[in-house]
Amino acid sequence: MSADNWTPSPLVVDGWRECVPLVAALPSDWTAAGERLVLFALACDAYKRDSAPGLDNLAAWTGMPRSSVARIIKSLLERTKPPRVIRPALITKANASKGRATSRYRLELSPQETSPPRDSYSLSTVSQPSATRDTPLLSPERNPLSAEQLAVAKALNLKDDDEKLPSVPKMLKDNNVKNPLAWIASMAKSGELERLLDEAHAPVKRAQANSEALTTEVDLAWAQIVSNVGEPKAIEVRTKVERDLASSYFPDIPAKKLIDAINSEIKEAAS
Repeated sequence: MSADNWTPSPLVVDGWRECVPLVAALPSDWTAAGERLVLFALACDAYKRDSAPGLDNLAAWTGMPRSSVARIIKSLLERTKPPRVIRPALITKANASKGRATSRYRLELSPQETSPPRDSYSLSTVSQPSATRDTPLLSPERNPLSAEQLAVAKALNLKDDDEKLPSVPKMLKDNNVKNPLAWIASMAKSGELERLLDEAHAPVKRAQANSEALTTEVDLAWAQIVSNVGEPKAIEVRTKVERDLASSYFPDIPAKKLIDAINSEIKEAAS
C-alpha cells in the first residue's frame, strides 16, 4: 500500500487498560504535555504492559507530527537529566526492531513510583522505580547483540552488557571492514582488537565525561540558587521558566539554558 492510501489503525479500547490509571497518577512534573499524551496513547493500546502501534499510528492518534512522536519516544526511553525534574525511563523497548518490523514498547510504570523529593539541593536526586515488575528486567529478546558484537565480546572476554560493545559497528566502519567476523578474529589474534575498540569508543567516553561535568556544574548552580532565595521560591521560579521555555526547547530544555534563565528571572524580580 502506498503512503497516499495509508490509513491509521483504529485505537480500540475495548476493556480495562491497567496502565491508564498509572499514567494518570504520574507526578505532573515528570512529563511535558506531549509526553503524557503519547503515554496515554500507548497505555490505551497496550495489552497488559506492551504496545506496538508504530510511529505513524501514534502520530495519527495524538495529532502530532511523526517526527515529534519519535523525539518523545526517545525521551520516554531515557532517564531525564538535570535541571529537569529527574524521573526514570517510563518505557523500555521490549524487542529489537529489524527491517520494517514495528518496535514494541513496555510501559515501566508502578504504583510505588513517587515524585522526586523537594527537600534536596541536588536536581539529580530521585526515588527509583519499584524493583517488582510484571516481567524480568532482562529478557532474552531485550537488546540482543549482533554476531559481530558477540564475536568481540568473546574475543576480549567482555560481558554482554559491556559499555564498549555498542561501539563495535563504529569500529568496523572506521576500519572499512568488509568481512567483519574474519577481521575480528584476525585483530584478536594480533592483539590489536582491544585498542581498536577503545579508539572507536573514545568519543562516547568523552561525551560521558562532559555530561558528568555538566551535571555537577548544574547541580552546584541549583544548590546556589536554593541557598540564595530559598527552596520554595527557587521551585516557583523554575516551574515558571520551564513553562515559558517549553515550546522553544521541545522536548527537553538544555540544562545550562534553564539554570541561566532561572538566574535571570530571579535577578529581574529583585531589581
